Amino acid sequence: EGEDADAARDRLAGRVRLRWGLCLVLPDGVPLPSDELRPGERVLGLPALGPFGSGGHPTTRLILDLLVSPAGRERLGAAAAVCDFGCGSGVLALGALALGARRAVGVDLDPAALVAACTNALANGAAAPTAPPRCLQQASLAAEGRKGQEAVCGGGVLELHLPPAEFLERDLDFYCRFGDWREARAAGGWAPLPPGGDFGLVMANIVVGPLCRVAPTVAALLQRPGPDSHGGEALLAGFRRGQQAQQVAEAYRAQGLQLEALGALRGWALLRARWP
Repeated sequence: EGEDADAARDRLAGRVRLRWGLCLVLPDGVPLPSDELRPGERVLGLPALGPFGSGGHPTTRLILDLLVSPAGRERLGAAAAVCDFGCGSGVLALGALALGARRAVGVDLDPAALVAACTNALANGAAAPTAPPRCLQQASLAAEGRKGQEAVCGGGVLELHLPPAEFLERDLDFYCRFGDWREARAAGGWAPLPPGGDFGLVMANIVVGPLCRVAPTVAALLQRPGPDSHGGEALLAGFRRGQQAQQVAEAYRAQGLQLEALGALRGWALLRARWP
């Protein structure tokens, strides 16, 4: 017996984490019948969530809503590369690729998050050239369920890394959780982000304490202004309005960046940081 309209909506709502612009984020990577899609909508599947990054949090929605706007698409088109710092499942990086970015780089302190992001990249048609061979093999198997679905990131590249070596050198959190990053067992075969980042857009959706601590690293990744460029910008999220937003703003102003409030959703804030 067929479902009535209300039951069908309830079933769909239970599987959908986020709907925005032209893309629909599914947390489990289950294929979605075409008759359940809105006109022009495309599916970004997340068969692997890893430690975090389901796409369901308001901070994710804030950034994706901005990316899908005309100004966001213009920024994605102008940026030679975008960086998702604290990428988790890779949902922001993959969303950027689905919306027109040419190259994305995902950075995370947790090797398990990088494995999840690699799986999701392959599931959506993006290449993951920096993944360790063993991870690529595992990710390919995990992404099998999306075969035959539209490759919304087809032709895109998602490079995945641990944070830069200079960051790992002083980060006790990584050492306490995983060990010495120079050892393959601790790093899971993942390499640190090479120096010399020159990103037109950096997205950092991280809880407030770590987001403030990575301010020097994020600032160093941003493209500097030049004759042909206004410089890069960072979209900062993961914190509440008010005191937490002020704390983040102060940390990034200390790096010489200008801060601008871009909105809020359910009490969560979004800031933009860029060079003067």
